[in-house]
Amino acid sequence: MKFKHPTVNIQQAQQQSACTVTETESFVSSQQSVPIYKNAPSTSTSSCTNDEFLLPPAKHRKIQPPVSDNAAYIKKAISQELGWKHFGCAAHTINLIVQEATEKSVLIKSVIDRVKVIVAYFKRSTKATQKLDEFQKQNGATQPKRLLEEVPTRWNSRSYMLERIVEIQDAVKSSIAILGATSLPNLTPEDWLLCNETCKVLKCFEEASKYLSGENYLTASQLLIILKGITRVLKMILTSDSSDYHYLPTTCDFVRALLHLTNSRFENIENR
Repeated sequence: MKFKHPTVNIQQAQQQSACTVTETESFVSSQQSVPIYKNAPSTSTSSCTNDEFLLPPAKHRKIQPPVSDNAAYIKKAISQELGWKHFGCAAHTINLIVQEATEKSVLIKSVIDRVKVIVAYFKRSTKATQKLDEFQKQNGATQPKRLLEEVPTRWNSRSYMLERIVEIQDAVKSSIAILGATSLPNLTPEDWLLCNETCKVLKCFEEASKYLSGENYLTASQLLIILKGITRVLKMILTSDSSDYHYLPTTCDFVRALLHLTNSRFENIENR
């Protein structure tokens, strides 16, 4: 079943943004350097001792909030040891939201676990991979696609795994049937539909985390707009304002969990 899904329009968000540039961005754009060493060594091969390390006073620092991941020891080092205001990586936080919401949904987690087993089977078996390629060619594919595995350390890999297996699900079903792989877990039509809807729901998070991970442009001033876009998309799914399609109850519960976690993890973000 095909249906349209709302997404976060980054280009539109950029145009609508007032772009209140933070001190951090101002520092980057002005390309000014801040000395952090007393008697800084002239070459990269030189070393310095601990007593040569100097933290500039807050009023003289160009960099006010250092950005890092959300690991507890990193946050403690920045806030307690250095005395700086910590700002967690927004892209990392968005991926944590998706992980936590998925773990809370028993049905979605069950489907994902079964998908992992199926994907691992095709990754291990050369014969299964050949069958998968054959059925894709029979369905008109000029360049067969391979299934993708989830990698916990790679952001969005879970979404990509689900998107790929949904995309070539006919070839996957046919391959399993021909090979007689009865030991593999079964995916019912509702399970496939749940996979499809989960992909649609997570699309806005995937787009947001990719944009916020960019290195060639400033992202801090866009964060509020992106968060509002994610919230709007999730609310549209719950109210079905974007189309006449109605999501499964399990998917709606998943969306509510994502919405709650997004609001709680980015609470008071404007005041940070």
